[in-house]
Amino acid sequence: MKIYEKLGEWLVEYNTVLAHHSLEMKPLVKWLIEKGPECQKCWTNTTFWLYFRRIEDVIAKDLKK
Repeated sequence: MKIYEKLGEWLVEYNTVLAHHSLEMKPLVKWLIEKGPECQKCWTNTTFWLYFRRIEDVIAKDLKK
């Protein structure tokens, strides 16, 4: 088994099985599901950055002409 496969397995276990003291002794995924919309307030809104990257691509193409 390669190192990245072991790391992947560990990350899945860490976030879905192991209880975290700072998360009321629950695994991360369970805690996020229970908190629902409350947690989503803190998530990064990627829509702006995707739009911004698209504009950069268009400008870069125009500059190459």
